[in-house]
Amino acid sequence: ERWLVFNKTDLLEDPQKKINQVLANLEWKGPVFAISAATSNGTADLRDQIMIRLNELYESEDSVIN
Repeated sequence: ERWLVFNKTDLLEDPQKKINQVLANLEWKGPVFAISAATSNGTADLRDQIMIRLNELYESEDSVIN
């Protein structure tokens, strides 16, 4: 499972346009996050989604063990 994270989006004039170009070139179908570590934009959502996914993985592993 892979996630695509774009960082430094605060440095681009039109980050969504650039992201769309990359996604089209990669034919990407997985989760996508656009963040700026400098401004914290998007980092909370990424953090929350990571925690949700980790909990899902932990619960599925726990159910296999039991």
